[in-house]
Amino acid sequence: MRVSPILSRFVIPISFGSVSTIAFVVSKLMKIFSWLSTVLIVLACFGIVVGILLDGRKRIAMFVISALLSLFIFLEQRSLLSTTSRSELVSDATESLVDYYYHLTENPIAEHPWISKENFIDDRIRCIIVPSSGYSEFCESAFDAETIIRDDPEKRAVRVCPLNLRQNGKEIQTKYRFVLAYAPQLKKEWQAKGSINLPESSYLTLKGMIEIDDNDWQQGKELLERAKSEGNAAAGYYLSRWYRSGYGDEPDIEKADSLLKDAVESGSRSARYEWGSKVLRNPGIEMSDLKKALAVDYLRDASVLKESIGTVTTANLARESFFMLNDFYRACGKESGSRKYYKAAYRMAKRNTRSFVDNEIRYVALLDNCISLEKYDEALEIIVEGKVQRQPHVYLVHADMLSEGKGVAKNLDEAERLLRFAADSLNHYPAYHGLSILYRRNGKKGSEFWDRLYSIKFSNEVE
Repeated sequence: MRVSPILSRFVIPISFGSVSTIAFVVSKLMKIFSWLSTVLIVLACFGIVVGILLDGRKRIAMFVISALLSLFIFLEQRSLLSTTSRSELVSDATESLVDYYYHLTENPIAEHPWISKENFIDDRIRCIIVPSSGYSEFCESAFDAETIIRDDPEKRAVRVCPLNLRQNGKEIQTKYRFVLAYAPQLKKEWQAKGSINLPESSYLTLKGMIEIDDNDWQQGKELLERAKSEGNAAAGYYLSRWYRSGYGDEPDIEKADSLLKDAVESGSRSARYEWGSKVLRNPGIEMSDLKKALAVDYLRDASVLKESIGTVTTANLARESFFMLNDFYRACGKESGSRKYYKAAYRMAKRNTRSFVDNEIRYVALLDNCISLEKYDEALEIIVEGKVQRQPHVYLVHADMLSEGKGVAKNLDEAERLLRFAADSLNHYPAYHGLSILYRRNGKKGSEFWDRLYSIKFSNEVE
């Protein structure tokens, strides 16, 4: 098949332009932007378009070239994904290290006296990301037995401390643990499958923050810049804070914003929460704006803990990111009347309850999303479970179901009893608001009284 000059003149440039645009948008939305990938995607797709217009060996040659380019793109993107995942892990560990150091200054650990400020500063503590399933193997293979005996001849104890957060008596279930180890006890050459020895950039970041805290602002900045140059996303986030504050110089907001966005793309959970929250709270940005789509993606990433470490720092950031996104979805659902936003919030809550135990996510967010989607059977299961744990919000939701007849027989007396129990026995002042609504809705006198108690956040506990 011969291609006419007219067809070549119009079809091929149009195809090239379309493919270029699509490839650029897709690469941007992937958040793993590589100019080489974009060029190769364009060439591969263009090769397919041109191959269709050719025949014989030329067509086969174009298809083969396109297939090879596609394979190269796949391998490159897989490499980028792996790098991004490691970058996120290291950033999470670095932020956890910095926060833990500051917590240590106020709350020393009696059972681990070797975890001290001095040992951190003198590099006698190593921070290691260890697969949760391989923690025992790490303890057996990474430490030198003879050194342990010399170091602690009586107890012969391995000086190691995992920092994963425990909630309701259970450790957060994440793929990795963040572990502190006493460096003098470690073998010079140790290997443990899947473990990551925190890079030097993490310790530079910590020392930079210590210098800033000690008012040596320039030295702190220089250390953070070195850590950022080595690819540490957390260092970039802290550096953005440095420029936003100024620390003796004029704040440089433009530089701070640029560094913050770079930290977002590099994998900093704190940066993703901060930038994403700022975008979603900005009423000047339209819902259709790409920025909001990216903010949702980054907050969703920040809300997930399963593939990372479950420290106090990451858990708090994941929790805040979840509630920011949950509130955003529910506000969009209320404004638009579309169920898709409530479905998104529901799926996110279900996923997060599998990662770690958080009563407010399960007994408030997930429960409310069940009600919004009219999943009353599931809501009742959560309510029964929540009552065993005396979770106050479940009583309010159950009372609302009874007063409205949502999924259960209407029973106003039982609804009032549940609200009074939440207010009087669980000291949950929002129950007064529920009583006010219940009284007003059913024409009973006294709604103003409940309104007053709600407005002053009345507590029946004596301080």
